[in-house]
Amino acid sequence: MQQTKILKTTDFTNQNFYIGIDVHKKQWTSTLRLDGTYIKTYTIEPSAQALARQLKANYPNGNYFSVYEAGFCGTSYHEELCALGISNIIINPADLPITNKLKTNQTDYHDSRALAEYLEAGKLKAIHVFTVDHQELRSLCRLRSSKRIDTSRCKNRIKGMLMYYGITIPQQYQGKKCWSKIFINWLKEQKLASCAGTKCLQFLIADLEYNRRQLLMVLKSIRKMMTQRFSKLWNLLLSIPGIGPVNVITLISEIGDIKRFPSEPHLASFFGLLPSEASSDQKVIVKGINPRCNQYLRTMLVEAAWVAIRYSPSLLAYYKKHSYIDSNKAIIKVARKLAMIIRAVWLNQKDYQEGYQSPEKKEELVKKKYDVRKCSSEGTASS
Repeated sequence: MQQTKILKTTDFTNQNFYIGIDVHKKQWTSTLRLDGTYIKTYTIEPSAQALARQLKANYPNGNYFSVYEAGFCGTSYHEELCALGISNIIINPADLPITNKLKTNQTDYHDSRALAEYLEAGKLKAIHVFTVDHQELRSLCRLRSSKRIDTSRCKNRIKGMLMYYGITIPQQYQGKKCWSKIFINWLKEQKLASCAGTKCLQFLIADLEYNRRQLLMVLKSIRKMMTQRFSKLWNLLLSIPGIGPVNVITLISEIGDIKRFPSEPHLASFFGLLPSEASSDQKVIVKGINPRCNQYLRTMLVEAAWVAIRYSPSLLAYYKKHSYIDSNKAIIKVARKLAMIIRAVWLNQKDYQEGYQSPEKKEELVKKKYDVRKCSSEGTASS
């Protein structure tokens, strides 16, 4: 008997599917939309292969677009989805527009539906995704920051224990952030009332020494990699006042490519050095600097600004110009100016020169001079 072949007549060529994925460790909640129409919401195993297999089996030859929120899983799923033919983006969870009704009744179902809906409407902005190599370099640089915090915690535990049991630190060792080897040897010689107390102090000292060794090893590894991969940029950034090796490490690892910021305000916003505003009708309220920022960069840059005004006459003059009102606000202005200097040095590939002015600032000054000359010439002609 002749056998017949059952052919699938359904074809979704050149049709766009939008998938909102609420990513979790044990399962994904996915919502599917097609040409403004809600299709379905379902849960699948946490795997990019499973999602791609299901889409291509049920909706073959379509164009697939997906989105998920940045979180614990990093960008590994993003890389897998893109490799499987799904155009994926990652967004900041705070950038997802959501109504008050959904905020009070937040579920994976609602989140995935909102992601798919706003993806189709084109209202979601993707975050910048570094290459895997640069992400791993950034992780190593952030480990240095974590180790520095661990070292500070060990010091605080030791000082707290000494104060609790009435052991006074000698005057020559007080007030110093960097603990010398002589001071650590003095700590090791301290004996408490019982064996248990002495052992506790010894364990805390051993923990401190371990973290200090780890911090030194991590820092040496980072510096070696940076000077090999970014030797020219390393020297360029070191020419800026207030910027040292640790600052350069943070800048390169957190920014990556400076060209991804099209203008100075974009970079200042990334640093978190722009003011936030709450205005209504004719009432304008300018608040402090925006809380949304890269926490590693803003802290680093403000600390660098305090050092920069000691070595740069122009930055010191700029600080003095604004410090009569509030010194803390003035140093934020210096930090923002320092960020613009970093951008110019990085883009122009030239060492820092004292008295730098950005191209935008120069253009603004030229325009002001032109307007003044034009007004004066018109006034002379009319008289």
